[in-house]
Amino acid sequence: MSADEIADISSRLETLRETNARRKTEARTSQIEALERRLWQLENPGATHPEADAAPSSPAPQACVQPDPEEEEELSVISRAARPRAPSSARTCWEISSDAPSAPTVVMWDLNHALVPHYQLKRLESGPELFDGWSTFSEQVQRRLGSSVQGQSTRGLSQRQTVADVYNTCAADLVDHSETLCQLEQDSDYALDGQLSAVKEALAYVTRRGGCNAVVTSASLKSTLSKLVVFGLAPHIPMDLVFSAENDDKGKLMAKAFREARSTIGGSNAGARYILASKAGRSDTELARLCGATHVPIVSHTDLGALKDAVDGNSN
Repeated sequence: MSADEIADISSRLETLRETNARRKTEARTSQIEALERRLWQLENPGATHPEADAAPSSPAPQACVQPDPEEEEELSVISRAARPRAPSSARTCWEISSDAPSAPTVVMWDLNHALVPHYQLKRLESGPELFDGWSTFSEQVQRRLGSSVQGQSTRGLSQRQTVADVYNTCAADLVDHSETLCQLEQDSDYALDGQLSAVKEALAYVTRRGGCNAVVTSASLKSTLSKLVVFGLAPHIPMDLVFSAENDDKGKLMAKAFREARSTIGGSNAGARYILASKAGRSDTELARLCGATHVPIVSHTDLGALKDAVDGNSN
């Protein structure tokens, strides 16, 4: 397990350092330092870290509002249940061969069935604690978004720039107790056998193959945006390609969303194919058919292999 954890921490450190070099924040710097200490401990078992005897520095004052006592207790319960991160079993399947042709594809994701493990978390023994933790952080991001976020999409919103600023900011810089959010992600990924990591790999793969990701959901626009931010999925999904069918016909909106998403990668001339990644069932299969899309049912991260085949044009 140590070798897997060392590789995982090293990979995360590389990403965090690159991000911090572009936009340095105290929260991200603190996260990097914590991971560096953990990596040193794994590579030097039994040894005392050089900084162990150093007096801890005083924490920087927090500008954000402190959570109420109930919220504090919810977060501390999750922190006490901390577990090491499980390595994603899907990491090795997302390589692209050097001679692979471009595969412009629009992948439309179902929010709570394919992207965010909403229902999977609820079925786990430790699910309620994890689910409540994510809900707490999502509500904090929603408060940042403001009250004007409603409708089908972010286009035309009066506070559009404010929404964009929040959507394009790392969740750790938006919430209270960023270290607990980091631990929550690790615990959830462990409990779900690496599903959170695998979904991010899949989203990145679609983009690297010349395609784009979009979301259509029956949930409100505000809650959808906040979930994408807090789960770390926003960097892979353009804000303008997030659509809410809360008060509209989901089928009609999905057809419109596919067309708008395709226009961002060359339009109809690019020959981009449509893929719907959502729950299994006749209703979603029929919805995909009406939109001219291939339906890829997603129950767990093991189904993402079928999505990769569809993106590569190898599905039957």
